[in-house]
Amino acid sequence: MSLERARLRPARKGLLVLDPDHGGTPLPPEGRELALSSYWLRRIQDGDVLVGEEHAPAAPATPKATKPEKP
Repeated sequence: MSLERARLRPARKGLLVLDPDHGGTPLPPEGRELALSSYWLRRIQDGDVLVGEEHAPAAPATPKATKPEKP
């Protein structure tokens, strides 16, 4: 039986989430590709980890204010 896999990362900066699949070491902030076991499904349900890309999408840049041109 094969489990579905996904990239998981801690939900918040500084949150320590232990990874039993890697000897109990902390899940790195950039995340890791893991099998979705009952342990990881529970961490997702509890809001401790997020599923998806390494980094959250950046907020769109706001344009800088420009000085009006002199006539």
